[in-house]
Amino acid sequence: MNKIYSLFLSLLFVTIGHAQKVDPEDFPWIRIANATGLDGPIQIFIKGRNINPEGYESGVVTGAFSLYPGQLEVVVKHPLIEDSTFNLELHPSDRMALIVYTEPVEKKDDIVKKRVIKFSTLKRKSKSERKSATLLFLSVTKGIDLSMNDTLVSLTPHQQKDLSFGQSRGSQVNLMVKGRPLKTFDIDEVGDYAIIVFDKPDGTQGCITFNNTRI
Repeated sequence: MNKIYSLFLSLLFVTIGHAQKVDPEDFPWIRIANATGLDGPIQIFIKGRNINPEGYESGVVTGAFSLYPGQLEVVVKHPLIEDSTFNLELHPSDRMALIVYTEPVEKKDDIVKKRVIKFSTLKRKSKSERKSATLLFLSVTKGIDLSMNDTLVSLTPHQQKDLSFGQSRGSQVNLMVKGRPLKTFDIDEVGDYAIIVFDKPDGTQGCITFNNTRI
């Protein structure tokens, strides 16, 4: 999602929000990341409006857009899975990423027969003068070992882990799982980088990364 479209969404949702006085600097901001691993785009509805009729493919992260504080209902749709609704309370100055992912809920002979859409939130960290990372593993398994360049990191499902890249690390990060390349990304800018590792329907892992400090 480009900055112009993010601005359009911000203006749209602020316009249709409640008629209340809110300092523009206090508007909550959210971004949405598709970590479902599903083929084809998901459709996202906020306040009953489809925020992008073209939808979002797995691995896509939207730009940040603003909303009024208060109750927020997000509905996610995909033709291969049941619709899912997520409700959250947005407070003034909230800054967060809403991660959309899937989990198996029905198996037969170790074959997944049904998956459901789930949601996880990741708070935006305040501006920093260093490069750091927040890792999150979305899975129903026991855990996973993630290789980050020369560092092995053990991840527990649904438990965030904070790391510092340090001064000696270069500007590129290579992620691997069980010797298989997962993703390579640059950390040219100062900030906290979100690293979201998730299980895909085919049993492999996917990964989304973004600078979670930058709006």
